Amino acid sequence: MLLAALPSELLPTVAGHLDAVSLLSLALVSRKCRVVAYDDALWVALLSQQLAPMVRSFFDGTLPAVPPDWTWRQYYFELRSSWKQMAQQRTGRLLVQVGEQCMSGRKANELTPIFEIIGELWRPRPTTYG
Repeated sequence: MLLAALPSELLPTVAGHLDAVSLLSLALVSRKCRVVAYDDALWVALLSQQLAPMVRSFFDGTLPAVPPDWTWRQYYFELRSSWKQMAQQRTGRLLVQVGEQCMSGRKANELTPIFEIIGELWRPRPTTYG
C-alpha cells in the first residue's frame, strides 16, 4: 500500500525500475498504480532494454511495430516469445540458441556468431603446461 501513497509524479519513476511480473502486480494495488503499470512507455522501455541486442541485430535497431488494437503490455509478452521466429522470417536465417547464454560467461541476451564459438572449440591447446 505504500506504493499507492507515493506522489503521482514519483510513481512512474519507481515503476520504471520494475520487471514485467512486478508491473503486473503493481496494477493490482490501486487504480492509480494500474494506470502507471499499464503505461505503454514503461512496456516499450522494458522490451527495448531486454531485447536490445536482438533488436539491433535483426530489426535494424527498431522494435517491430505493435499490431493495431494491441497495447504494448500485450505485445511485450508476444514479442518476448516470438522474436526468434520474426527474426528468422525477416532475415531468412536460421537462429539457434545453444544452452544458457549466462553460463557461457557472456551477458544475458548477448549474441555471438556460431562461427566464433566453433573457432574457440577448435583452437589448438598447448601440449605442455608450465
